[in-house]
Amino acid sequence: MKLWTENNRSLLLFCIVGGSGTVLNLLIFYLLHARLGMQEIVASLIAAVIAMTSNFLLNDSVTWRGDKRGTTASRYLRFVAVSSVGIGINLIVLYLLDRFAGINATLANAIGIAIATIWNYALNKFWTFRKVHSKARVTAEKVRTSMTEPKL
Repeated sequence: MKLWTENNRSLLLFCIVGGSGTVLNLLIFYLLHARLGMQEIVASLIAAVIAMTSNFLLNDSVTWRGDKRGTTASRYLRFVAVSSVGIGINLIVLYLLDRFAGINATLANAIGIAIATIWNYALNKFWTFRKVHSKARVTAEKVRTSMTEPKL
């Protein structure tokens, strides 16, 4: 059994990128709210968008490098959609575990993050950053070549 697979590599990188995004989010929130006096919700929203964008750029260039389907802009929009649902999953799990299961809110939030991470990884791998298959890449290259080659 091979321990270090492409799936393990991408999951590890995805989690490292996510961790860096969390640190970036907290730092930006602190600077905007605590140092500049910005209202909490606005500061949190700005920090989340910056961290999400950073996560997208790192995942796009490092975690899932190579030929991917769609434009960078379309992948970014898919990433934001997946991440937004992930935030919703986290909040629902936090609410249910805290309110109805009596689990400490911090632990409930950590469980929600773990579940949302699984969602985010799976959807981003198979939808946002889906690789172009070899056959599709060859076909696209033939079309591009035939459009640019001079006709004799």
